[in-house]
Amino acid sequence: MTEQERNSLTLTEKVVKASEEAAAAALERHRRLGQPIAILRDGQVVWIPASEILTHRSPSNTIHPYKPGRREPSIT
Repeated sequence: MTEQERNSLTLTEKVVKASEEAAAAALERHRRLGQPIAILRDGQVVWIPASEILTHRSPSNTIHPYKPGRREPSIT
């Protein structure tokens, strides 16, 4: 994202973008170190092995591993 694009965002958009970037960095760190992550799925804590952690934007037709049956949102 260029500086001009970043400056044109609202404060809310900047917060969302920063949160997404921080989450992506944390997931990548867990994947790289071989550490699982814990998520909440259907009210239950589920451990996701490092080998199954997505750390990149995948095509919109890919099933998101953390939400069975739900497609990952497309990012434009």
